[in-house]
Amino acid sequence: MIIRPYESRDADAVVEMLQALYTELGEEEESVEWLSASQVQGAVDAGTWIALAEAGGVLVGLVTVTMTRAIYAGGAYAVIDEMYVVSEHRSAGAGKRLIEAAVAFARQSGCKRIDVTGPTEVEKWQRTMAFYEQNGFTFTGNKLKISL
Repeated sequence: MIIRPYESRDADAVVEMLQALYTELGEEEESVEWLSASQVQGAVDAGTWIALAEAGGVLVGLVTVTMTRAIYAGGAYAVIDEMYVVSEHRSAGAGKRLIEAAVAFARQSGCKRIDVTGPTEVEKWQRTMAFYEQNGFTFTGNKLKISL
């Protein structure tokens, strides 16, 4: 398995993995409706960083990271917006390696922390919570939103 950066030729495969992720999470309908190769490429062009896990020439996972700033974070910090590993490849190290790539990217970008949104139903997502905790994250709660 290799971890590599996103290339524009990966856009359709990224869309498929994101559709699977959003469906699995029970995301709002608009999250899936907005998905397209041009939307993925637009996010990359605007600064979203994507790393991909590839096994046997097939993409099996991804992590997307955006940069932001906040006083509480001491300046620049990274946010994992999406993280997904195809179910057949879970527990095989792809997720850990994707997190390692995100950490390396954030450090190189001068960040002091990485945030990831926690699940709203902690009991339902215990395996996910355990994964992030095993990879150095601590649970600090989830987030609220307002649609504009």
